[in-house]
Amino acid sequence: MNDFVQFFSLLFGIYWACLLIGFRVVRSQTNIGKRLEKFAWNSRIKMWRRQPVFEYLFSAIEKKKYLKSSFLVMLFNLPMVIFQFLGGLILLSPIIAGYAGVLVGLIIGQGRGKVFFMYTLATLLFELGAFAFAGAIGMMIGKSWLLSDISFLDSFGFVFRQLSLYMFLPFVCLMLNGFLEALGPFFGIDGVPGIKAYRNHIYK
Repeated sequence: MNDFVQFFSLLFGIYWACLLIGFRVVRSQTNIGKRLEKFAWNSRIKMWRRQPVFEYLFSAIEKKKYLKSSFLVMLFNLPMVIFQFLGGLILLSPIIAGYAGVLVGLIIGQGRGKVFFMYTLATLLFELGAFAFAGAIGMMIGKSWLLSDISFLDSFGFVFRQLSLYMFLPFVCLMLNGFLEALGPFFGIDGVPGIKAYRNHIYK
């Protein structure tokens, strides 16, 4: 259990530290800051346009279909939870957390207004929590598997017995994040880049 707490704290800390770095870089408005701001904005819109799930998500958000929006937000974040878990199996979760944290910071740094930042902070606590919990579980299994003579299945069983219901924490955080993010339209929050930028192909 101590390993789980330590791994989670490490990953959660890396996410927030690197998020702050990305945020400060964008806010600095230096040449590299402006280039990274443009890269993050444009990449996000291109990603949204490549994946059909976002069309369903934005349509549900525009129509204020709360439960549908919540489910689609969870579905969108699920691959990252799986990716962090798999990365943890080979002890690469800290690198993934660092890269992802910077990207999130580059996006968040382009937001404006107290309401936006307070709302975003609340949603990120659960979103990054889900990723960090998944990575911590993966790292526990990876440590047992790679650094000892125990087989992968035995390592998984050992960690599952140790953590028990804690194994479901990533999914609990995913659900809470989905419920909270789906409330955005009710607070007048469009997001970054936002649905308008997506609909109108507004690139930087």
